[in-house]
Amino acid sequence: MKYKLGICGLYFHINAVMELPEEKIELVGIADKKHAKDSIFFNPNVEPKKIAEDRNVPLYDNYMDLLDKEDPDIVAVYCVDSEKSDIIVEALKRNKHVVSDKPLCISLEQLDEIEKAVASSQGSLALLLPFPYDGIYKKIKEIIVSGDIGEILSVRSRRAYIQKLNARPKWFFSKQHGGGLLCDIGTHEYDLVRYLTGKDALEVTAYAANGKIKQFETGEDYAQALFKMTDNVFYTLHLDRISALNSIGNQSSMEIIGTKGQIVVPIGSEKIIVTVEQSEGLAEYTKFPEVNIYDELMKDYMNSIESSDYSKPFFAPQVLKSVRSVLSAQKSADDNETKIIT
Repeated sequence: MKYKLGICGLYFHINAVMELPEEKIELVGIADKKHAKDSIFFNPNVEPKKIAEDRNVPLYDNYMDLLDKEDPDIVAVYCVDSEKSDIIVEALKRNKHVVSDKPLCISLEQLDEIEKAVASSQGSLALLLPFPYDGIYKKIKEIIVSGDIGEILSVRSRRAYIQKLNARPKWFFSKQHGGGLLCDIGTHEYDLVRYLTGKDALEVTAYAANGKIKQFETGEDYAQALFKMTDNVFYTLHLDRISALNSIGNQSSMEIIGTKGQIVVPIGSEKIIVTVEQSEGLAEYTKFPEVNIYDELMKDYMNSIESSDYSKPFFAPQVLKSVRSVLSAQKSADDNETKIIT
C-alpha cells in the first residue's frame, strides 16, 4: 500500500518526513501560510512555493483545505508550535495518522484536547524523538538493563544548544508561539531519560529565564528542573542556549547513579565511563554503531504504520507521558511553584 502524505508547515526537521521512500509514500500537498519577510512567522530557511513546484504538488494557505481536498492518510505537522494542536486534533478526528516534531504542543490545555482526540481516533499519533536510536544511548540502556550499576537512584543531564538567532524565525523565541525552553528542548532530554530508566515523573520544580537574548523579551535561554520520579528516582535537567556559544564542541553530558555504580558521559565527550563498586575498577566505552538516527526512527515509524502496531515509545499514548511531564515543568517555571504531574 502507498500512503498519501500531507504536510502542514515546513519548519525544523521536515526533511525526515519528506525523504520517506517514494515506494511507500506519495506526497499529495503542502499547507504553509505565506508570510512577509518582516513577519515573526517568516521562515528564512525554505521557500514553500518552490518546494511545492519541485515536488509537483499543490500548495495551500491553510491546513483545512489540504485535509478536505487531498484527504491524506498521513498528516505531518511541522508548523508554528502554538498552532500544532488544532491541526493534530482535527486530523485525529478524521482518523488520520499524525506525525509531528517536538514540541507536540505548548500548554497542558492543548495536551488535554490531544489526549481526548487520541482516545477516540482510529488513527495514530507519533512524536519523532530520535535520541534513543543513538548508539551511545543504546549502550547506556544495555548497561542499565544488565543490572551492573544496580537500581537507579538519580540522573543528571545537561543539554546545550547553540542559539541560532539568524537561522530561526522570530516566533521560535516567543513564549506565546514557541512555548519555552523546557517544553521544546526539554522534550528530547526528558523522553531520553524516561527511555533509559523506565521511570515516570510524579512532580517537578523548575525555573527558566532569559539571560542573553534580550532582544527577544519573552524568550528563554537557560532552564533547570528537578523531577521526582517513580521509585524515588530524582532527575535533574539543565538546558541552555548560552554555554555552547562560549565553548568548542559538544556541551552535553549525563550522569546516572545506581546502588552499585554509576554511568558518566563527560561534557564534550563521545564516550561512556562506567564505575561499578569502585573496587572493580572503571570501564570505558568509546565505539558505537554509526547510524542516522532519523533514518532509523522513520524506518520504525513506517513499519509501525504498515503493521498497525503502535507500541513503539514514540507513539501515543506512551509518548504523551513525556509531553505532560515537560509541559508541567514549563508550567512550574512560569508559575514559580512545584507541580504535581497527573
